[in-house]
Amino acid sequence: DLAFANQAVAELAARKYEAVALSSPLTALDALEGGVCVEVLITCTIHAEGQPNGVSLALMARSKRRDVKVIFVGTLDEAPYTEGLGTFLTSPTTVEEVVETTVRLLS
Repeated sequence: DLAFANQAVAELAARKYEAVALSSPLTALDALEGGVCVEVLITCTIHAEGQPNGVSLALMARSKRRDVKVIFVGTLDEAPYTEGLGTFLTSPTTVEEVVETTVRLLS
């Protein structure tokens, strides 16, 4: 949800963090391959058909950036697939919960 992501970006910016909302997992992979510093990846566990799921995205991100932290947002039945890969937030979640989790991981 790009509107949700943009709200999270705005809240992180208000707290003096640099953040960007990207429209798709493939766009996120392009950013990871670039020279941009990425410390935290926030992703849904499931994306649109034809796009990598969040677990695949996290694994690809880690292959490019070993230390990247990952926050997954998904339904409770998807949580086991993310074990050991990052922090899981149950959907629906709030912008505040995503932001607080991000800040905690960066501290």
